[in-house]
Amino acid sequence: MVLAGAAVFWPLTGSNEPSWRQAATGEILIQSGPRTSVFTLGVGDRLRVPDAPEFHVGAGQDFSLAAWIEPLPVTVGVARELAGWFGRHPTAARLVPTPLANWIQTHSVENAFGVTPIVDKHQTPNIVSAVGFLFYLDHGRLACLLSDSLLPEHRAVFAAAGPDLVDGRWHHVALTVQRHVVTGGKLYVDGRAVLTFDPTHQAGDLSNAEPLRLGNHANPSLSCFFRGRIGGLALYRRALTADEITARCQAGPPRR
Repeated sequence: MVLAGAAVFWPLTGSNEPSWRQAATGEILIQSGPRTSVFTLGVGDRLRVPDAPEFHVGAGQDFSLAAWIEPLPVTVGVARELAGWFGRHPTAARLVPTPLANWIQTHSVENAFGVTPIVDKHQTPNIVSAVGFLFYLDHGRLACLLSDSLLPEHRAVFAAAGPDLVDGRWHHVALTVQRHVVTGGKLYVDGRAVLTFDPTHQAGDLSNAEPLRLGNHANPSLSCFFRGRIGGLALYRRALTADEITARCQAGPPRR
C-alpha cells in the first residue's frame, strides 16, 4: 500500500469527478473540492472514490483512519409515524405520491444489522465473506471489520462497548492498526482509546478492487447508510500514535 497521496472527493456531477492528488505529508485526505472536507449525507447517499493502488492495504502493512463525525439517527420520527399509520390504512397508502412514499420507506427503517458505515473499502459477495476493511458504527458504537480472505473464518469484527455516538454532536474517531502486534489494533473516540484488539489473524492482503466508499456499504442489497456529517477524513500508511490522535482531536472539527 502506497499512501503517498491525497484523495480529493468531488460529490457533484459534471466536471467535479472523484479524483486523488499527491500530498507531501503522506496521508490521504478526503475532500470535496480544494478547500471543503465536510460531507453532509442522508439515507441513500452513495459517495465513492474510484479504486486506486493508493487505497490498497498490502500484507503486513500498518495503517490508520481518522475522521470527525456528527451522526444523526437514521430513522426520522415523522417517517416512522407515517409508516405506521399507512400500514394500518393500506387504502390511503396507495394514494401517497411516489416521492413521499420513497422518503417514508427510506427514513422509517433502521440500518441493516445496525451498521452505519464511515469508510468502507471491502469486497463482500455475501454477508459472511469479505476482503478489506470497514470503519463504522455498530448500533452507535465505534467498530471495524478486517478480513484478508473471502473465507468466513478470516473475517473479524472489533466493536467498542461504548460510547453511543449517535447524538448529533461532533466526535473525533480513529482506527490504528499494527498488523503484527497482538495489541496493535486500537479504536479511539474523542482522543481516548475505547478498544484494544488483536489484528494479527488478519495480517494478510486487504486489497480489493472496490471503490473507497464514504457513508455507505459495499453490499448494495443492504440498507446501511450514514446520516449526518463526516469531515476531516484521512488515511495513513502507518499506525498513528496516541499523541498524534490526541493532537488531531484537540485541533477540533473542520469548519467546512
